[in-house]
Amino acid sequence: MKNDGKKIAFLNATELHLNYLKERWGIIHFYMVFVPASFGALAYAYVNRGTLGGWVSSIISLLFVGFIIFMIWIERRNNRFIRVTLDKIKDLEGNNLKKEFRVYKNTGAKVDGKASKCFILGCFKGKTGSAIIIMELVLIAVFGFASGAMFFGNNVEKQQVTFSSECIKELNGYTVFYDTRSKTPWWVYEKLTPESLKGNASRKSLSFKEDKFFLPQHRSTLKDYKGSGFDRGHVAAAGNHKNSQSDMVETFFLSNIYPQVGIGFNRGCWKRLEELTREYVKTNKAVHVITGTLFLPEEDSDGIRYVKYQVIGHSDVAVPTHLFKVLIVDKKDGDKETRSYIIPNRKFAKDVELESFRTTIDKVERVSGLCFSGGI
Repeated sequence: MKNDGKKIAFLNATELHLNYLKERWGIIHFYMVFVPASFGALAYAYVNRGTLGGWVSSIISLLFVGFIIFMIWIERRNNRFIRVTLDKIKDLEGNNLKKEFRVYKNTGAKVDGKASKCFILGCFKGKTGSAIIIMELVLIAVFGFASGAMFFGNNVEKQQVTFSSECIKELNGYTVFYDTRSKTPWWVYEKLTPESLKGNASRKSLSFKEDKFFLPQHRSTLKDYKGSGFDRGHVAAAGNHKNSQSDMVETFFLSNIYPQVGIGFNRGCWKRLEELTREYVKTNKAVHVITGTLFLPEEDSDGIRYVKYQVIGHSDVAVPTHLFKVLIVDKKDGDKETRSYIIPNRKFAKDVELESFRTTIDKVERVSGLCFSGGI
């Protein structure tokens, strides 16, 4: 009876220990899947920060981390239970069953009719265990590759060098060449006719928005302009596209916007120049309007000329030093007229004459790098 009681106590402890090994291997399986998954979700959230997908991935990664913390707590709780239980179950001579378990296993003894081998080795040998391990290795490879690609490649296909053709975006109302370095338009082209100005399109309910046509690292954002002290100045003016609400909506993409001095410029002389442009449109067959940003040098106190400009926001959106506008007017009689302007991006008096900013088209070509002499 003494030996039977000892054997029963030992078998109970052995079975408890085997169940513990099984449970612990299941927890290892959990870590093998959820830890790489959480890294993958965090990587995706970082690369796509500020977007809906980025926010969803952030929530998923937080849930994964919460699951991992919960499983760590469960494992520590079970460890304490196993340790206390094994300490309480001892044989009649007072030997700890952990030590006897190893001896008993080596003798080939069986527990509940099954060989008392380590469950981990059995999992590697069993078909079910092998399938699980293969599945987990695949998941780890996928999550690991996704994490590495998003952290270091940021979508390898999109990481090719961006050439000029990829910086040009054609919309219904205008075409923009977007400068991905300055985060502002280099130039915008519009062909305006009297019909362009007729319509009931309204800007009252419209708001500015990021242009997802361009890569995230090349865009300006709404936060860049917030508190900057600059207006979000249109290059293609919203008032030029009153014949179509959708066309007017497209003028509110930030790829058509640059930091513009507000009082005395955007709401002053520049606004009057836009109104003058529309007057030419109303009285002629068509007007080709090319508007763009400039970064021109100024002589410093040391007598050397420098190109200096301010940047705003986390994206370092460049504040242009000057703006240009070229009007190529198609008259009703078939003749053409050209008017060119270069205006510094700063505050001016209300009564400043627009004619004081008139310049030659040759000068605009020289400082902008564009060519208008071939006609449109």
